[in-house]
Amino acid sequence: FKKSQIVYKETLPDKSFFTTMTVDRAYSLNKTADFTGISVRKKDSENFRYVPYAKRARYSEGELVNKIFELKEHYKVDKIGIEQNAFEYTLKPTLDEEMRRRNVFFEVVEIKNKASKIARIEGLVPYFESGSIYFVGDKKDFVDMEDELLRFPMAGHDDLADSLAMHDDEEMAGGAGEQ
Repeated sequence: FKKSQIVYKETLPDKSFFTTMTVDRAYSLNKTADFTGISVRKKDSENFRYVPYAKRARYSEGELVNKIFELKEHYKVDKIGIEQNAFEYTLKPTLDEEMRRRNVFFEVVEIKNKASKIARIEGLVPYFESGSIYFVGDKKDFVDMEDELLRFPMAGHDDLADSLAMHDDEEMAGGAGEQ
């Protein structure tokens, strides 16, 4: 990834989007553990990709569930993808219970990650090379993402870059409403 390929927009264009959120879940809260990376991506009918949110943190399960609900509402997310191991055995029962409790239901899919993490992240390169992906908002909100991309594959963390790559997983394809 090259710095010149990381492009920012102040605001989203006035278009229709298919909006996805992906979660690369960390399994530990230890200071030396990976982060949980969460990103939101909006794709338009011309296949331009806009990323208005990309943050990493160490969330407890309850904090992560609350963050998913918060982001889903704020960004009008159509589909949520969570890495398989973290979802099926840890997060799915809690999310299902919280959806019933809040009476707010949404589609969550398991991302099976058939390719290696490096191969998945490398799959983002053509989008950056073709000028098809933009970060939306204040540049300071994407410092961690930019660092992971520019230092890839030698960055200390790759949780946000992996989360961004997960948006293009076959499980995340939209239904009839996708633009």
